[in-house]
Amino acid sequence: MHDPRTEAFVSLRSVPGDPHTLPRNPVVGALANPDGTLWLGFPSGGGMARFDPQHGIVERFVADENKADALPVALIEQIARGHDGSLWISTAGGGLVRLPPGSSKFVRYRHDPNDPTSLASDDLLYAMEDSKGTLWVGSVDAGLDELCEGCKGFRHHQHESANPDSIGFGPVACVLEDRNGALWIALRPGGLDRYDRGSGRFEHFRPDQRDPQSLSNDTITTFLQDSGGDIWVGTQGGGINHLLPGSYANPRFETISSAEGLAADAIGSIVEDDRHALWISTTAGISRYDPASRHIVNFGPTAGTLTQGYYINVNAQLAD
Repeated sequence: MHDPRTEAFVSLRSVPGDPHTLPRNPVVGALANPDGTLWLGFPSGGGMARFDPQHGIVERFVADENKADALPVALIEQIARGHDGSLWISTAGGGLVRLPPGSSKFVRYRHDPNDPTSLASDDLLYAMEDSKGTLWVGSVDAGLDELCEGCKGFRHHQHESANPDSIGFGPVACVLEDRNGALWIALRPGGLDRYDRGSGRFEHFRPDQRDPQSLSNDTITTFLQDSGGDIWVGTQGGGINHLLPGSYANPRFETISSAEGLAADAIGSIVEDDRHALWISTTAGISRYDPASRHIVNFGPTAGTLTQGYYINVNAQLAD
């Protein structure tokens, strides 16, 4: 955790025998709550907990595969919030789980080979609700699933080698809805896709060594659309790609990487603060990047950041 008033980093860790500390290390999913607490997800069997920065763990849900309304015993990949306040939890091997607001009972969504409208895969990486209330679910091995608001079954977007307008091949690591309503899909690996819901067509963007304004890396991890509307793309080995202003119709990118001063080129998350600086988690600490001045400040383990780096798309931003 970083306190912008002091510039100090504090690590949250599990302490055996202390129920107020994390149930286990590391944190693999995080979501900020309006009340100043955090939802945190843990590795297989660790379940999920609500954490108060002042008082520690205040609520915990233990995983139990044999209890239908409990979390499955699976690695939590990501936690998202829906428009109605529900939590959507993506897991590796346990499918999708929903926790309705005010409830302690979970609802599981699993792949059923006998039901073509069920979830396409139980191995998930990401979920998000868009501005229309449609849920998008990214999987490791079955593309992108779509569940419209009020619908009972999932629509599947899967790669078709004979159809160039289908989604690209690769695990779906992250999904961003931009201000124009288009969806950007991070493939890990597989490049960057953009989905036009009107036409149903996926555009594909890949690195091209002959083109310095193409993507810098084929493995896309995360996105941010900042307060000014600019889109930033995190990669696993090529730093950050910034969509150049004026190139939305025909995307062109500039690269900010370790060559420009980032702590590392493997990017986990990108977050914007209230001063419009970007905070970038990497495998070698955290970088703060000022887009206006292009100035970079790196924070490594000696400043309190994690020595092993950060999981992809694990971030949470609390109000001051």
